[in-house]
Amino acid sequence: MNNSRFEAIDEVIMKEIITGGISYITRVPGDSNEWYYGISREYGDLYEAEEIYRGGRALKGNEMCLIHYPDGEIYRPLTRETNVCLESPILLNESVYFLRIDFAKGSIRILRFDCRCHDTGLVAEIPLSTVKN
Repeated sequence: MNNSRFEAIDEVIMKEIITGGISYITRVPGDSNEWYYGISREYGDLYEAEEIYRGGRALKGNEMCLIHYPDGEIYRPLTRETNVCLESPILLNESVYFLRIDFAKGSIRILRFDCRCHDTGLVAEIPLSTVKN
């Protein structure tokens, strides 16, 4: 057998990534392969979550983790909030953008996670009632 193959395998370092129960991780769509994400989906998709909320039940909300590749660093841009859901992100110009829908306040916030300094900030806010679907 070729010993160089085994040497290369010995050099691989595995890092445990703790997602807090988020089981599906995928690449953030956009202009880089360095960022991955996962979102908890206890209530299904956004439409199903809205139906549950409108039916009178409170949502415990969902949470998102961002994972940087190749170092495996995990970032949590927001904490879980009651009746608030997050939607899948997109990567553009070294920032991850995502939607935060607050059913109780009737608002949609577009948020930006800066991949360089790891800060999260508000880009825009619009009333949920202005969006049909």
